[in-house]
Amino acid sequence: MSGNMNLGITSSSVLTTYPQTMTCIVDGTNIIQVDFYGNRQKVGVTQSAYDELEKISNEYYNKLVELKVITPPKTSEEIQQEQTQLMADMLKEMQNMKREIEVLKNDQSTSCSTNAETKPAGHEPPCGSMGDGDECSEQG
Repeated sequence: MSGNMNLGITSSSVLTTYPQTMTCIVDGTNIIQVDFYGNRQKVGVTQSAYDELEKISNEYYNKLVELKVITPPKTSEEIQQEQTQLMADMLKEMQNMKREIEVLKNDQSTSCSTNAETKPAGHEPPCGSMGDGDECSEQG
């Protein structure tokens, strides 16, 4: 619900814009803005100054990379290659684990079939407990 529409308030103001001008001069490699009163403010540098600074910073960057102080960011191709290698390594590891599981399964099934008479541990009553003594007749 709009408050102005219910109150009947209208606006008749008109915004007028005038073009803004900015006066600049080149002083050496600096770009200086000068106002009507002669005040000066540095607003930029020339393209030649920028190119020279970029060249110097690239030289320093390359030297730091060469000295292994910093490492450059990896390219998308390098990242993709690393991910592909990682996936291949994981696949090999999974295949190895699958083989080990199969060996363990085969070993377990072989031992279970040959020892069919094996009783689980901990389920035999101890000697002399609530029985008539026949449990320990072989030992004693």
